[in-house]
Amino acid sequence: MEAISKIVFSRTLHQLDWASATLATRDLKEEVLALKGQPGGNILVGSRSLIIQLLQLGLLDEFQLCIHPVIAGGGRLLFETNQDRILFKRLHTKEFTGGAVLHTYRLR
Repeated sequence: MEAISKIVFSRTLHQLDWASATLATRDLKEEVLALKGQPGGNILVGSRSLIIQLLQLGLLDEFQLCIHPVIAGGGRLLFETNQDRILFKRLHTKEFTGGAVLHTYRLR
């Protein structure tokens, strides 16, 4: 994890303690388009709010949704702010021994 480059989007942080992380200096759309223009692998996003924004900007190509066999009883909905209908095509599914299921989807 330490070796992987990371870009942090924050309204409150002005410096980062993690050597492999940099603070975003451009807005989300500019930053992601610049990343997509670079050679390399996938861009991984681990933030609910960034995923929603990327969907709204049309910059999300594929996503993985891991479902755990637990009812948390609360929390925020992943797509609660989305007003548009978005269609996905399932690429593959992987089941783990603990019962979690990972679905990989591509936007249609």
